[in-house]
Amino acid sequence: MNGEQKKYLLEAYDLEPQELERLLGDLGAFMGQTYPDWVRSRHQELQGQGLANDISYKQIKEELSQRLFCAPVLSLRQIRRLIYG
Repeated sequence: MNGEQKKYLLEAYDLEPQELERLLGDLGAFMGQTYPDWVRSRHQELQGQGLANDISYKQIKEELSQRLFCAPVLSLRQIRRLIYG
């Protein structure tokens, strides 16, 4: 992102330079995540919410199709293998 684009964002969203840098870093990490990384991360989140694995796998399968990265259609078994190896 060039200086002009950053200046626009700072002004348009009333951000401090440190806030913008943090936001851009978070967005970069989010957008750069691969689908296997996302599957493992999302599974941990769902486990933390107390969901059982069979429910988690189905939710992950549904959410995968809505993500910005290109992910193949995965079976529940493939999802489980991504998580546990």
